[in-house]
Amino acid sequence: MRGLIYGSRHQCLAYADDIVLMARSEEEVTRVFKLLEAKAREYGLAINENKTKYMVMKNNTRGLPANLNISCTANRRYTIERVEQVEYLGVTLTCKGDEEKEIEKRLAKGSKAAGMFSRY
Repeated sequence: MRGLIYGSRHQCLAYADDIVLMARSEEEVTRVFKLLEAKAREYGLAINENKTKYMVMKNNTRGLPANLNISCTANRRYTIERVEQVEYLGVTLTCKGDEEKEIEKRLAKGSKAAGMFSRY
């Protein structure tokens, strides 16, 4: 199976407590999430279910479940909401992989900054 990056089936981006898991299949993201949850629990950390989302990177998401249900232990089950876009470290990522929203956001910020300079 061809990997995402460097031949891997999954990737993990992490900066402080912001973590992104990327995988080629629902099964793989479930497997990696269970590993992450177990390691977090081992260190006394907890995953905030309300801040946890998943996104499928494809144009057509019809027919995909709105939520991903993952049972990590007998008494801990996560329901993860599917989203069409997510903001990670200030960058907007969309399920279609388009950059339009991110470009618009950056242009608006640049325009605002330029407007502040024109006052002087």
